[in-house]
Amino acid sequence: MRTGILLGLLLFGACGRGGCPGGDRVERLRSQFNGGCCEFSTAGGACRANEGWVRNEGRECVRWAAECLGQLGPAAASAVPDLVQAVGTGPNNYDTGDGVIPVRDSIVIALGQAGGEQALPVLLEALANPRPVEAGPGAVGFASAEPVGEEAALTALRHLGATAKPALPAIRKLLERPQRTAMDQRVVRAAQAAVRAIETSAY
Repeated sequence: MRTGILLGLLLFGACGRGGCPGGDRVERLRSQFNGGCCEFSTAGGACRANEGWVRNEGRECVRWAAECLGQLGPAAASAVPDLVQAVGTGPNNYDTGDGVIPVRDSIVIALGQAGGEQALPVLLEALANPRPVEAGPGAVGFASAEPVGEEAALTALRHLGATAKPALPAIRKLLERPQRTAMDQRVVRAAQAAVRAIETSAY
C-alpha cells in the first residue's frame, strides 16, 4: 500500500495534482520540453504517449519532446521559439558512461525540422560553435576534448532545404576537412548530404 502511494506521488508530483495539462499535442509537447509532465517518449523511434503519466526525468524528457516536435515538422512551428532558446541555453549532450545521450543534438535537429527562416542564424551559430560532451553522473572522470554538434547542425540545415542556401559557404568549408577520425568522416558526409539537399531544393 505504501509503495502504491509513493509511486502515485512520484507520478503526479511533477505534473500537479490535476494530472497533465490538456491542449493539443504540440502544446503538451512544449510543456514537456519546458519541464512539465513527461507524457511522450521516442523510445523505439516514433513518438508515442507514455503509459500513464510519467515523472519528468529532466534531460531525457526534454530530448523525447524535441524529437517528437521534430517529427511533427512545420506543424510544430509554435514550438520554434522554445527550440531556439534551448539551443542557446538548454541542456547539452552528456555521457552516461555507457554512451552519449544526444539531448542538444536532438533539439538542434528538431529546430531544422520545425523551423523556417528564424532557425537559420541559430543553426549557423550551432555549426560554428559545437560544444564538448558533458559528463553525466555515471561518467566519473570523463572529459571530452573534442567538440560535437556539427553533424546535428548539418542535418538540421539539410532539413531547412532552400531556406539554408545562405549557409552553403560555411557548409562547403567543412568538405575540405581532413578526415583523420570517424567523427571527421561523419561531418564530411553530413556536409555533402546538406549541400545536395539545399542545392536541389526549390524556394
